[in-house]
Amino acid sequence: MRLWRLMAVLAVVTSLLVVVASPALAQPANDTIEGAELVGEFPFLDELDTTTATTDATDAALNEECGAPATDASGLQEPQI
Repeated sequence: MRLWRLMAVLAVVTSLLVVVASPALAQPANDTIEGAELVGEFPFLDELDTTTATTDATDAALNEECGAPATDASGLQEPQI
């Protein structure tokens, strides 16, 4: 009986940790074209953690257009020239 209670408590605690940690795993702001980071000066250097980034139809279309292989994550920038 104690083992079942311990397992139930651990399940609840684990569930709460996942819910609380979810905002920390949010996608980058420039994950989609709508949130593309504006770049006004060149040369441009940026570091982006794509761990939680995703891909969508825009990424697939860009890859197809330039002949690049599929990607599993992306961050988008838009030049302001």
